[in-house]
Amino acid sequence: MTPEQYQQLLEGIPEDLHDEFNEAYSLEHAFQIKGEIQDALKVQDDLMAHGPVVGIGAALAASIADPAAIGLTMATEGLAAPALIGMKANRLRRIIAAGLASSASAAVVEGSLAAMDPTIDSSDVLISMAGAFVLGSAVSTYRTRFDGLVDDYRRALELEQFRQAGGELDEKGRKYYARFLDEDGNMPSPDDTNSRLARTLAQGDEISTTFGAIRADRAGINYNSDMQEVREISAKLFTDSLGGGGQKVEETASLWKRMTVDKYMVRFNKSLEKNFNNYLRDQGKSTVASSLKHNERLAFNELVTRAVRGEAIDNPYVQAHAATAREIYSDVLTLLKNPAGRENLPNAVAVKGADEVNYSDTYINRRWSAGRLVGAIQREGYSNVQSSIARSFHNVDGDAAMELAGAVMDIVISSKKEVVHLPALNKLVDENMAEYLMRELGLDADKAVKTAKIMKKAIKRNDSGKVSNLKSRIDLDESKITAYLENDSELLIHNYLNSMVGHAALARQGFESESAFKAALDNIKKARDYSPGKNKRQQTRYQLEIKNLQDAYDHLVGRPIDVDPSSTWSRANRVMRKMQFARVMNQVGFAQLMEIGNLLSHVGLKATLQHVPSLRYAFSRMDDGAFRDALQEELSDAIGGWCNGRSLHTSTVRTDEFNAAYGGNKSTMDSVENALDQMNKLTADLSGFHAVNSLLQNLAMKGMAQRFLDYAKKGRKIMSKKRLRELGIDDELLTKISREFEKADHVNGKLTRMNFHEWDPDVYAKFSYSMRSWGSRIIQEQDFGDGIPYLMTKELGKTLLQFRTFMITAYSKQLLHSMKHRDMQTFSFFMFTTAFSGLVYTMQTHVQAVGLKNKEEFLERRLSPEAIAKASFQRSSYASIFPMLIDSFAEIFTGDPYFGARTTELATNLWTGNASYDFLQKSVSSFSAMSKAMLRDDYNFNQEDWYNTRSIIPFQNTLIIQQALKNIGAEFPRY
Repeated sequence: MTPEQYQQLLEGIPEDLHDEFNEAYSLEHAFQIKGEIQDALKVQDDLMAHGPVVGIGAALAASIADPAAIGLTMATEGLAAPALIGMKANRLRRIIAAGLASSASAAVVEGSLAAMDPTIDSSDVLISMAGAFVLGSAVSTYRTRFDGLVDDYRRALELEQFRQAGGELDEKGRKYYARFLDEDGNMPSPDDTNSRLARTLAQGDEISTTFGAIRADRAGINYNSDMQEVREISAKLFTDSLGGGGQKVEETASLWKRMTVDKYMVRFNKSLEKNFNNYLRDQGKSTVASSLKHNERLAFNELVTRAVRGEAIDNPYVQAHAATAREIYSDVLTLLKNPAGRENLPNAVAVKGADEVNYSDTYINRRWSAGRLVGAIQREGYSNVQSSIARSFHNVDGDAAMELAGAVMDIVISSKKEVVHLPALNKLVDENMAEYLMRELGLDADKAVKTAKIMKKAIKRNDSGKVSNLKSRIDLDESKITAYLENDSELLIHNYLNSMVGHAALARQGFESESAFKAALDNIKKARDYSPGKNKRQQTRYQLEIKNLQDAYDHLVGRPIDVDPSSTWSRANRVMRKMQFARVMNQVGFAQLMEIGNLLSHVGLKATLQHVPSLRYAFSRMDDGAFRDALQEELSDAIGGWCNGRSLHTSTVRTDEFNAAYGGNKSTMDSVENALDQMNKLTADLSGFHAVNSLLQNLAMKGMAQRFLDYAKKGRKIMSKKRLRELGIDDELLTKISREFEKADHVNGKLTRMNFHEWDPDVYAKFSYSMRSWGSRIIQEQDFGDGIPYLMTKELGKTLLQFRTFMITAYSKQLLHSMKHRDMQTFSFFMFTTAFSGLVYTMQTHVQAVGLKNKEEFLERRLSPEAIAKASFQRSSYASIFPMLIDSFAEIFTGDPYFGARTTELATNLWTGNASYDFLQKSVSSFSAMSKAMLRDDYNFNQEDWYNTRSIIPFQNTLIIQQALKNIGAEFPRY
């Protein structure tokens, strides 16, 4: 080696590593060692970039581990650390100590151990353990460890090292390593071992999601399962708010269903609003606040249902809306037959039974109304109603028809469901129908057995496994039983879409029917039965994973989860929650405004400001209901009805937190709920909720599309590749999207038209889904996977968490997601949201002060630097649950809250900050104060008493009303 070659070899290598070249047996080998050292130094630099804890840990581990070990540990984010950090000798000794090696090979292995570096002592082992701990915890901070994967990796490495040492396994060893041996029971070849290790690492990378140990949402639980099948099915059903472990995220059924249902409902509601208003004018009635005209709208909807069923309704507006309903039913049937449409979805299948159904322009889904049926029985008598139903059957007559009619009546009246889908009773006749009637519809055992026998006589037996709406129906003349059916076209089409689009979403993921899903779920249950868990905690987790999968399926097909919507308990909780919405959510528009910071951090200031001028057309529509702004209309339709929130929420249909419709009875409680629904619609308008949300969605979707245009035309970065993969966009799809943007119109770089009709259908569909996925993080929306099991499905849980689901969702969707990336976008997210939270708080305070008698005192208290700083943090989405937790403990130990800047003016803490508790507590205090004021001469009704009294009044938190009530309170004595 020449001096020049020697200097070249040492260049860039720290002096303390020069001794590494002493092992070189040639010049080429020396430069190979240099390359390995440089790789190790690069990894060490990468580790130090994560902070001194990780970096120092890596340096400790590097003292005894080869460079490849550290590199692999970083690449697998800690998965390989337990297997790699430490000496090969330790693995070999473990095999011998466990008695897994044959006695004949023990000496061979011991010889191999003796040949290893004799300088390693106990201190090296301790350093190795420290390095493994640091790399395993700091590099993969808060990562849930997949014990099964780590164990597979470790055993595969052990076996390979044992093979290299010349060892042989005894019977116990072959049993222990059985899954890793070939068909003849021999140790695998090096290629086989390398292949297995690669698959294990890839599997760990694919399914891993960060922060799993500190999450309680469904995705956090199931995406971190130690069973691959659970993770795979979960990834098909619902989204993970953290976006996975860096790999491309595929479509999920829950988000696709929400997009598609919203798209259909916007189309339906545009037609409804136009034709209903024309119908009112035709009747000589005003169209002012037409969405609040509940009775007139219900009458119009029933006429539409009758028109669809073929009745001659002599009104052009009813017929026009009926035509739109028919088109939607036709489109959905086409979707069920071909869920993929013109997209490239290799796993998509047709919904079972759809191919056998021919479209009928008189079809509308049949729902029996328990309320209507009970009312008819009270008016006409049981036997008369039974005879009417019996006469409606075409394929059953005589005593059999009467018996069948009686069975139908018993089912509808006895069912726990308010609105009963008769075809659902036709399902799975080859299985235990009686069990289904007991489990699903709540019939007692005797009645269920008797009814099942009667029903089976009239049901065709070719329906096994089909989706309920596609099954053979009991043939009857619906015109003869209209009085007993639910005839609200809004409720019917919402129920139909909520169920059938969910089936289509599942079929896109490969589940053609409920039986196909149950087969996959049964495989998981069998595996868990075989290995139920090491302790109670693990067993509970396994059960929860299975429940999350079943709940996801039920949610997708429109079934209530964990509750009976018709029960008194459910109704009481719903009424209580609706009362609180009208009482305290009167300034929620200010809360929406704070998402401007999130918007700017994602799409940028320039892309946002480019489209601010077009906001003057944001609420302007043409005669057909479409937005006058062509770009707004295109993007809104593409991503599932964005900017149409008011239209989607003015329906007469009552829905739960995940859009499952319910209703049908016409009881006093229904009337109360309907009245509260109207109040809540008014609240949403007066508070600015719909207006602000629509404006933000307008800017967000235009800004997102603008970023793609800037990339296609100017090469400007949209976001990091890792973030793009979270949206389902890899390099190949990004290239295709950029190519399609050549068809978009733009003026001076500003996007004006998308021209989606010219796009490739597959690219259009994937781009639309990615936009909705991105948008639901910017203007936060809750996916099914974001919910906490039980707590967000049980009625009491919904009541306790009312008005707090946003911040709970933000914990994973905003805070943890940002911490996962730790990039410049994260920095801008924290800065922008903090700044705008403070600005909006200040603006709201000034608006609230207008007209107050104690204005100066109010502003001084609310606008101190400390108060603004606290509000800036509390109202930021990244703050999530922490202000609530901090105030909960602060009030216990100090008696006073630290924060206290909620737009609802409720307390921040976990207990008294609940809206229903606050209402009950203030109601009792108000009643007590009024009683004392009337009964005691020495008691004066004071300002605190007035505050408690006015706080329980609906709309009390509305601007102007709020100021007026506060001024009234100022007239009372302070104490």
